[in-house]
Amino acid sequence: MQVARALPQGLVDAIVAGHAHSGMAHQVAGIAIIESYNGGRTFGRVDLVIDRATRRVLEKRIFAPRDLCARVDQGTTRCDPEGSSAGRIRAEYEGAPVTPAPAITRAIAPAVQATEGLKKTPLGVMLPAPIRRAGFPDSPLGNLFTDAYRAGVPGADVSINNTSGGLRTDLPAGPLTYGAVFEVMPFDNRLVTFHLTGAELRTVFANQISRVSALTGVSGLHLRVTCERGAVNVGMLRPNGAPVTDTERLLVATTDFLATGGDGIFAPVTPPNGFTIEQDLGLVRDVVVESLKKRGGTLREDQLVDPANPRWTLPGKAPVTCR
Repeated sequence: MQVARALPQGLVDAIVAGHAHSGMAHQVAGIAIIESYNGGRTFGRVDLVIDRATRRVLEKRIFAPRDLCARVDQGTTRCDPEGSSAGRIRAEYEGAPVTPAPAITRAIAPAVQATEGLKKTPLGVMLPAPIRRAGFPDSPLGNLFTDAYRAGVPGADVSINNTSGGLRTDLPAGPLTYGAVFEVMPFDNRLVTFHLTGAELRTVFANQISRVSALTGVSGLHLRVTCERGAVNVGMLRPNGAPVTDTERLLVATTDFLATGGDGIFAPVTPPNGFTIEQDLGLVRDVVVESLKKRGGTLREDQLVDPANPRWTLPGKAPVTCR
């Protein structure tokens, strides 16, 4: 909405928003804006009536997000997937029954078939039990991903990930497949690198641990958070126990989403024109898949977390407030 208000009048006619998982159907500063929740459950619609001669938009008709389903709860247009299907009636849209379109079904069939094959591709790894996102201070799944990021970048000192928002589900028990990794990381984020000094990296972690409860995923460092003179201090130790000094330059591996401002993790140290990206290693998901293929064998949570030497040590719960 801020973008819509900042744009020159008449430059943009419609905005289709995403990512925030909101439902929206509004007109702001003359611009139709829609957003249709998340997960492909709904669709949004804006009709633009255009004068063909002048190419001017004469009218904008905005519709509320609508569930995509053939049967709906009676008296509504909703089909809550968690609810009971008993009593649902045939869905209609603009007076016609909602049915699959044969032409579209035929058109997407080859892509659907190829996708099904890719989803089932085995990675040669067996999970006796799920690998979970949950865990404090270390997330087993978060450690798996950040370790794969760092291993995928020659010379990387540290890798950083937004474990709580960037990883979307647990890895299920059983033979691991490409599809299972895709469910965890459905975004086409890329693995990139840039350099930060020890002081800048310390600022990143101190800011993050002071403002949110979710711990940033990290590999290559052990972070020791303390309160000193009423301020948060973050000690950074390499895996061999050597402290990181403020003047050291460290090669950081992370996603392009975070490097370009996502979740505000690097905001306190981001240059005015952004970071100079030194390497682009391709899709994060594929880097993790290759790491898992190389690992092979059996994978358990206790191989990913060291309770005696956690990656984060805190004086209490996050966010940390020092008095």
